[in-house]
This record gives sequence, structure tokens and C-alpha cells, in this order.
Amino acid sequence: DFAKQIGVYVLYDGHRPIYIGRAIAESLGTRLVLHTKGRMAARWNRFSWFGLLDVASDGTLGPKPAKLDAEQVITAMESLLIEVLETPLNRRRGDDIGGFEYLQEEAPELAETKLLQGLERLVKSAKS
Repeated sequence: DFAKQIGVYVLYDGHRPIYIGRAIAESLGTRLVLHTKGRMAARWNRFSWFGLLDVASDGTLGPKPAKLDAEQVITAMESLLIEVLETPLNRRRGDDIGGFEYLQEEAPELAETKLLQGLERLVKSAKS
């Protein structure tokens, strides 16, 4: 459960990045929920995030890291931009940046709920 993670996230429409945000005072989970409402609600269909909290083998999140120096911040910024923008001429993904990639799939019950909601909308529009 990465809902309490902090860091940077990117919202995509397909493969195109359309919004970049930060989760600091409000966690990643809170920020993503906010983007499911209002003007952003229907504009994105996937996201990626880059968190600062270490993830232990049992899935718990670690404490906030100590302050970073300018070289660490610039290296991290370069790595994030290369990763998000998938620039074709960059051969590396950044110096001294390590991490793991977590792939998330939609829960089957959410897919079923979306399907039922879509069917309900079709039935309502057919009746009107």
C-alpha cells in the first residue's frame, strides 16, 4: 500500500504525460484521489510515481530521508525527466539512482463495477 508515499507523480492520458504533481504535505494516495474529482477527473487514465520513502520487504514505508544536497537533487531530477519523457537519445537513467519498479493492476472488482456502471448509463440513455 503506497497511499502514504511522498514524492512526485505524473498523470498520463494514454502514454502522454499531462500533469506532474508533488505529494508532500498530502500523501500520494490523497493527491490521486483529489485528481479523480473536478477538472482532472476524466483527463487521465494512468499514473506513475517516484517516492522518497523506502519500502521494506514487508511493504511498510520508512521515514522521510535526511536533506539532500544540490548534486543529489539535480541527479534525481535528470533521472525523473528521462524516465517520464522517455527521451530516445538518453542511454542511462541517471547516476547513482537506485530503486524498484512496482507495477499495479486494476482490481477485478473495480473492473466489474466500471462495467456495471457503464451498463447502467446505457440503459438510462436508451430509456430517454
